[in-house]
Amino acid sequence: IEADPECFKRLQNRFKKDSRVKCLNLAIADINGSINFNCSSGFSSKEQKRKNTQHDYSGSILNPKLHLKIHPNVKFEKKIKVNCMTLDKLIVSYNLSAPDFLWIDVQGAEYKVLRGGIETLKNTKAIYTEYSLKELYEGQKDLWFIANFLKDNGFKLEKRFKDDALFCR
Repeated sequence: IEADPECFKRLQNRFKKDSRVKCLNLAIADINGSINFNCSSGFSSKEQKRKNTQHDYSGSILNPKLHLKIHPNVKFEKKIKVNCMTLDKLIVSYNLSAPDFLWIDVQGAEYKVLRGGIETLKNTKAIYTEYSLKELYEGQKDLWFIANFLKDNGFKLEKRFKDDALFCR
């Protein structure tokens, strides 16, 4: 699942010969419909500048905040509308089995994904998610907020990495 159309093209191309993989161009959030998406660009490293490959790994449905200060070379100059749905609706709409494992990398919108997936979380065994202790994006919930939310839904923080965390039942 990828919200950014440019990143989605690469994802789709990567898995075009693998019939086991279905790529979806949408955002997962706490609403169904459409939502603004802040596309990222610029050069976050000398390597990207040398290769002339724009940085598009920081796009988010949340507006950038501290990200602008911490990574001044990454720009957010384009905002587009993208389709979005809740995790619960995704599971039902595509007739999917509830996932055992969720990997969430949504640039600050982790809580929105989780809040839109309450039913799905009941059958999920583990969640690996990005986190921050700072508000890199407006409204971003920090690790401890996410940990408490997941604790209320039967998960415990199993292992904390530099920018990621593993929660298990």
